[in-house]
Amino acid sequence: MTERKIYVPAVIAAVLALATGLFGLPLESILLSLGVIIFSIAKRRKYRPLIPVIITVPALLLSVAFLAFLIYGETTGIASSSYWLMRLIFGEMR
Repeated sequence: MTERKIYVPAVIAAVLALATGLFGLPLESILLSLGVIIFSIAKRRKYRPLIPVIITVPALLLSVAFLAFLIYGETTGIASSSYWLMRLIFGEMR
């Protein structure tokens, strides 16, 4: 019986997704988190998926909440951000 090991690049990518979400790039963090989760689940027979998934779930939730807050601020006019996605969706800053 072979023991499944932890896939270190997936853990590093999960930590990177969390750091990216914490430092204000929500779309990039969402995409990286989803990629890590999909990869971890696809390789679950060879590697243990639990640690990368546990790290990416808070990153995903944090990034979705921050992106929703950015969109809410732009639509109500109470906030404006220079984030590239907000400028792509809503146009120039006022």
